[in-house]
Amino acid sequence: MITKIVGDSGTPVLLKGDMYNGWQADAQAGPDICYDGTQYVLTTSIWSVGNSQWASVFFTSPDMVNWTYVPNSLLEPVGSDQIIGNSAIKWFNGNYYFAYGHYTVPVVGGLKVGLSYSPDLINWTTITDPLVINGFDVNLSINPVSGKLEFWYVTNDADYTRSLHMWDSTNGSAWTSNGTFLLFSSPYSGAPAVFYIGNVRYMVHDLTTGFLGDRHIHLVHSVLSDTTWIDDGTILWASGVGWRSSQVSDCTIIVTDLGDGYGTIPRMIYVGSDNTSIGDNTNSSLGLVSIVDMSGRQDVYTMAQTGLIPPYSRPAQPCSYAPIPNTLVDSFVNTGNELILLKEYNPTEAYRVHDITVTSTDTLTHEDYTFAVTSERGTFIGPYPFDTYGALPTIEYDNINLYVSILRDVA
Repeated sequence: MITKIVGDSGTPVLLKGDMYNGWQADAQAGPDICYDGTQYVLTTSIWSVGNSQWASVFFTSPDMVNWTYVPNSLLEPVGSDQIIGNSAIKWFNGNYYFAYGHYTVPVVGGLKVGLSYSPDLINWTTITDPLVINGFDVNLSINPVSGKLEFWYVTNDADYTRSLHMWDSTNGSAWTSNGTFLLFSSPYSGAPAVFYIGNVRYMVHDLTTGFLGDRHIHLVHSVLSDTTWIDDGTILWASGVGWRSSQVSDCTIIVTDLGDGYGTIPRMIYVGSDNTSIGDNTNSSLGLVSIVDMSGRQDVYTMAQTGLIPPYSRPAQPCSYAPIPNTLVDSFVNTGNELILLKEYNPTEAYRVHDITVTSTDTLTHEDYTFAVTSERGTFIGPYPFDTYGALPTIEYDNINLYVSILRDVA
């Protein structure tokens, strides 16, 4: 895993089981978060066994750990709908914008997505409903370059794959389609959450192991904020902790400083479940983790990381590279404690994409990564310790016009 998780709450920050305006939250799902300038705002879908329906509720927090329900903010399904949820929220132009799915079960008339806005999370004005028919897993983001509100949604394809689409808007009411942005290979992959670090677009989404495996959380990024995505690998798996022992999914990320010493970094709210059924998240709560060294990326002006000197040192051999047109695949003896420092050799290149392959001898672990590496800033990846099956991965990298230095743990 190439992304370092810190600040793991270990216990849920929002438990199932509480009552909201007469509805018992027997499960939590589909959360999303925003910051309105004074507080963090969270929406989540709640499943009520008694009502046999999904509803949406809203919370506020000063620190993303302690959440307070907004009284009377419960949104119930209307008419024959069984769900209003799997939603997205963003603070935009002085209001909360809320995109939500609503439909009947079984589905009649398509999977509908509506869009509303509110100044107070209680009184909502519908902008368009339906904004999309046969779309789901919605997300909202704000592009830091254009300032536009971006609306993301997923559709099912005929070949058991899924497609991701994006529209954007300057005012939240008139929308322009930007086309299809990604294809998901599994019918249970999806739930995208888009965020930005600087001008680089990132997205986390659900991914399954195989066709029907348990869900985990995957990361991709787009250097040019277009339809070309670079795969950064899985960033969060289920753990042995009871409430998230089987699968993790439905995450949302906000880049912020919580005053914990890590600075302004991605903070992720996610769903954890001890239910192994891929299509059943009715036994789940919400957790919080923070992420540093996004995809191993770290400026290499100094070796400092958030003010701390890491306990790694470079062996005596210098950085190596192989100039074009040579083709060279290189590796090193991995002990599980190495960081790999990558930097583009050719200063005339804005960036170049390099390939990294991580494989374990058990043959069950195999990941192919691509990294856009610049000549001005380097990229750290690793370490790659023993995998789930007790094998040490082998790391191979293309060495074409690439500075490579192996840093070993000396702690």
